[in-house]
Amino acid sequence: MYTDKYEVRKYVEKTIGAKYLNHVIGLYDSFQEIDFDSLPDAFALKATHGSSYNIIVTDKEKLDRKAAKDLIIFLIPSGIYFLSDTAMMVLIMMWNQKMERN
Repeated sequence: MYTDKYEVRKYVEKTIGAKYLNHVIGLYDSFQEIDFDSLPDAFALKATHGSSYNIIVTDKEKLDRKAAKDLIIFLIPSGIYFLSDTAMMVLIMMWNQKMERN
C-alpha cells in the first residue's frame, strides 16, 4: 500500500507511464525551504503522506502563506506517514484549471 504521494510516482511511471503524472516543481523537507517567488501562478501544495492534504493554489498572489504554513505544520505529526518508510515532506506540483473537479 502506498501512502506517500512522491514515492508512488515511481510505481505509476513503471506500471502505466509517466504521462499520467503531474510535473513536480519541488520536494521540500520543510515549509520554510519553499521559495514562493519562484513558483508559477498556479500549483498544488501537498503533504506527501495521507489523503486530502492538499492546498490548491490557482493564484499565488491570493495565497494566505501563514494559513498554508499552519496547515502543513499541523499535518506533520499526523502519524499517517508512519505507514511509509519516508518522513512527511512538502510536494509542489503543477496545477491548472482543467484539473479541478466539478
